[in-house]
Amino acid sequence: MAQQLRQRPGAPAVRKEPSKPRASHKWAVLSILLIACALLIFIALVTYDPADEANADVRFSHLWGAMGVDKEAQRLWDTTHNGLGLVGVLISDFLIRSTVGYSVFILPVLMVLWGWTMLRKGD
Repeated sequence: MAQQLRQRPGAPAVRKEPSKPRASHKWAVLSILLIACALLIFIALVTYDPADEANADVRFSHLWGAMGVDKEAQRLWDTTHNGLGLVGVLISDFLIRSTVGYSVFILPVLMVLWGWTMLRKGD
């Protein structure tokens, strides 16, 4: 049987406020986003192709131009071998050529471990 809260006669009714998201929910969302970003970076690194270095000189307009009628952007998108397209070319080219080389493969692994630790720890 359900128990009912008994109130004193004449006491105002108690209203429940909508609960705010707890800090643990925020950390859970943040950790899931961190793991998702790590997986995307990992895909960009694994599908890195040195032939895509010619596409590394991509402007921001090329990322959106493929949806329109920009022939240069269409050519870049069609000749890209990276799993994430031109965005993956930019990410992998920067991480591999402009940082520590192929040792950067440890970055997504560390990001996943960090996200998993935050997710398991909670508060």
